[in-house]
Amino acid sequence: MMKKIIHIHCGNNNNNYNYNNDAKKSQDPEIQELEYQMALTYNGLGQHYYSLRDYDRAILSLNKAIEIDDKTPAAYVNRGDCYRCLDDLQRALTDYHKARELDGSNGWINGRLSLIYDELGRRLYNSAHYQAAEVHQSRAIENH
Repeated sequence: MMKKIIHIHCGNNNNNYNYNNDAKKSQDPEIQELEYQMALTYNGLGQHYYSLRDYDRAILSLNKAIEIDDKTPAAYVNRGDCYRCLDDLQRALTDYHKARELDGSNGWINGRLSLIYDELGRRLYNSAHYQAAEVHQSRAIENH
């Protein structure tokens, strides 16, 4: 089974094994653990690419981590960080909100949300959208 999962993740799926239908829905604890480890590996790879400032590759790796295990907030936070660095603040905001939905007890998620709302508020203020800026600045304060 491990060999099939590795082949699928490496793009060498020559057999009839369907990852989405077979592995992801498996109740086998061993398969579930392997999938979790694969997701952690892709998350780690995404962090590595992030450290190299290769945000596009980081996002690809983090997308794969999320595809495998969409219940781990760290992958969403890491992908949100990449989007933030690419100045795609709406996608960053979406990922940070998803991470908070999965684990609302971590203050570091709220800190990132605060940064995004602050930046959006500043941009709105600088473009003379004062009421919208005030809303975003209030959200920044609420999340701080």
